[in-house]
Amino acid sequence: MSNPPNQANILFALHRSSTRPKPVGVPRAQVGAGTVRDLVVLAGASASDPDAVLDQPNAHDLLCPRPGCGSIIIKAQTAGLRRVPRTTVVLEPRTNTHAHLAPLPEADEANVEVWRITPNEMAFENIGLTHDVPSPGAGTDGPARKLLACAECDLGPLGWHVVGTSEFWLVADRVGYRVAA
Repeated sequence: MSNPPNQANILFALHRSSTRPKPVGVPRAQVGAGTVRDLVVLAGASASDPDAVLDQPNAHDLLCPRPGCGSIIIKAQTAGLRRVPRTTVVLEPRTNTHAHLAPLPEADEANVEVWRITPNEMAFENIGLTHDVPSPGAGTDGPARKLLACAECDLGPLGWHVVGTSEFWLVADRVGYRVAA
């Protein structure tokens, strides 16, 4: 028969769990050969087709990119890779990027690779959502967005969610990748 929980046992259990090694994520450029094909599971997809990676599931757990955090945001094979126009990815002013977050491309005509997560926020292991923020350029008539951040250390924005939809988006360059050794 086990002892009933008391404050000392609870504190011991909390301390013990905080001393476990945290997963370490590597930046996207350091995954395999640094190509987008190293990020996805190419099950049944043609390796010669440049768009074969689209909608393929993530091959690795996606982690918070902050050194020392390592919080798992999405488990492997949960999200699908997409390319979206840079103009649809508005997370912060172009001159205001956190040191641990990759900057977005400068050119509006560039595409950004993102992970699409559906059907709701329960697909995440760990994610924080902001209050509604207006979509830039849409005034008060456009759909509101919520920005996504690490729920453990609050680093963000890592991506976004348009309120009223079932899609969540993480910028592929703004997360770490847990690569098996």
